[in-house]
Amino acid sequence: MSTVRRLFDVRPGERALVGLSIAYLATVVASFLLAKPIRNALFLRQYGAYRLVYVYAGVPVALSILAPLYELASSRLGARRVVAASLVFFALNVVLFWGAFRFFHLPGLSGIFYIWVNCYGIIAPVQAWSVVGGLFETRQAKRLFGLVGSGASLGAIGGGLMASTLVGPVGGAQNLLLVLAALVALAAGLVTIIHRQTPRLVPAVRGPRASFLETLSLIRRDRYLGLITALVFLVAIVTQWSGFQFSLVADLRFAGNADQLTAFFGRFNVAFGVVALAAQILATGPLLRRFGIAVTILLLPAALGAGSLLIVLVPGFWSVFATNAADQSVRFSIDKASYELLYLPLPPAIRVRVRNAIDVFVNRLADAAGAVLLGLVTRGFGTGAGLGFGVRGTAAINLLFVGAWLAVAARVRREYLEAIRHSIRRHALRVGGPAGGPVLERAAAEVVAERLASPDAGEILYALGLMEADPARAGHPALRALLGHPSAAVRCRALAVLNAGGDAAVRPEVEALLEDPDLEVRTEALLFLTRHQRIDPLEKVRELGDVAGFSIRAGMVAFLAHPGPGQNLDAARAILDAMAREEAGEDPARTRLEAVRLIERLGPEFDAPLAALVGDRDERVAREAIRAAGAGRR
Repeated sequence: MSTVRRLFDVRPGERALVGLSIAYLATVVASFLLAKPIRNALFLRQYGAYRLVYVYAGVPVALSILAPLYELASSRLGARRVVAASLVFFALNVVLFWGAFRFFHLPGLSGIFYIWVNCYGIIAPVQAWSVVGGLFETRQAKRLFGLVGSGASLGAIGGGLMASTLVGPVGGAQNLLLVLAALVALAAGLVTIIHRQTPRLVPAVRGPRASFLETLSLIRRDRYLGLITALVFLVAIVTQWSGFQFSLVADLRFAGNADQLTAFFGRFNVAFGVVALAAQILATGPLLRRFGIAVTILLLPAALGAGSLLIVLVPGFWSVFATNAADQSVRFSIDKASYELLYLPLPPAIRVRVRNAIDVFVNRLADAAGAVLLGLVTRGFGTGAGLGFGVRGTAAINLLFVGAWLAVAARVRREYLEAIRHSIRRHALRVGGPAGGPVLERAAAEVVAERLASPDAGEILYALGLMEADPARAGHPALRALLGHPSAAVRCRALAVLNAGGDAAVRPEVEALLEDPDLEVRTEALLFLTRHQRIDPLEKVRELGDVAGFSIRAGMVAFLAHPGPGQNLDAARAILDAMAREEAGEDPARTRLEAVRLIERLGPEFDAPLAALVGDRDERVAREAIRAAGAGRR
């Protein structure tokens, strides 16, 4: 489902929280994308591009000091207070920077501000995603995070627009700092409102506690994680050097004019932020589904390799501009989605902490190593002992790093496939994360589809559970063939996956299942036809004759709850409430069990009967109700 379609999938009770989440993410990202052009312009005006190696090396040092302090404050004061308080602190910092730039002209100030912006750009967005990630239950998150995440893309474009259009009216790059301070303060206000409207955030699912050193030891021992680490390390160095080249040619082109540099970097961020957003919406999903990680993980290094070769052959502003445009467009759309999928084979209990360790520790280590190497090959660190390379020389060396990146990426994609197979064999693969987008790219989907031909019904049911998290895979031929499987459980689950994916091509097979000997299969078939063929369940029941009462009522609820001319939510709730309270009839416990299944499918606005069903005297009903409540974190 695209972001545009999700706009119509926000329910009345969710709109305020979704709007606040989008505004908060957009404000935080806009503030960082406004700070970056100011940071670049003020530093380049004072020191030029070759001194960037000092601040590149200084950022990891500053973060190594700030991160433990932030963790200590969070453990003592609570994450909620620290998020809002840190944003207020950052806003005051910006006001102080403005005063220092405006009135005191302190030595090294632009370098300190450069390091401050980089630290802010790591801390504030992580805070924002953590806050937003705790606001929604699992089912809401899967449905809404594509829309909520669009706030980050809109913020990136908005920050670039402010940098490019306001630098003149406010009186220069220095005065843009006051706009930046206002944005950060606005983010603090928004997160405070969010916290007041949500007295209790949805608790995060945590795996076993482990120290940072234990996580690093796990990464070191695992070959697949070691390859991901090497990949992240090389990406950080290549993109850092490309960014240095961009700063160098921009500084030369605009002769160190801070206002012109700010406007230029702002326009660049706007233009290629729009390109990245379009690629994310229109190209990322189709590319992953059609070609898989085997292709998408190579796109960014191929683009940067071609750009670096172009710089070597034709050094100059436009060669560097094109290389960085490709970086901005691909890295934050297709490559980002591919990188996130590399963690798919990992057990959920360790996935988050491994990713955080690699993203934080390895990226910072690569920044420091890249800065030292860059200093050595350019003009040294104040000693004049550097090799004196400029744009062409650094691009030539960067080509070597890109070659290593391509080699590691090729190894990673082979190990990824084996890791997927290993996870499926152990039934350890978990998909369907909240962040939206494709959860099974082509290679993973093919491995999962292999299990649909297994002679073991349990293996097939496990594979169907994985495919159910990605309804777009419902058209797989092997899946349709399961509608004739000897196991009723497999037929029912396969039909449920096809129902979620809306595969109308299987209508003849589904209509035949209305006469299936298994009651659950007949009910699932009726729900499918009610939802996707818009048949009146009562008319179909009259044709069939012998259909269980709960099947009829379940079909009526699905019919009345589905958007369209026949929708009547009040009537659907009334029938569902009656099913949840059923005490008489042919099979009252089975009717209440069907009510639980409907509640889980229909969404939070039908949750009212669930509390009573959790305490149902029938063990099957209570167990399913507890599972449904847990699955939705109700």
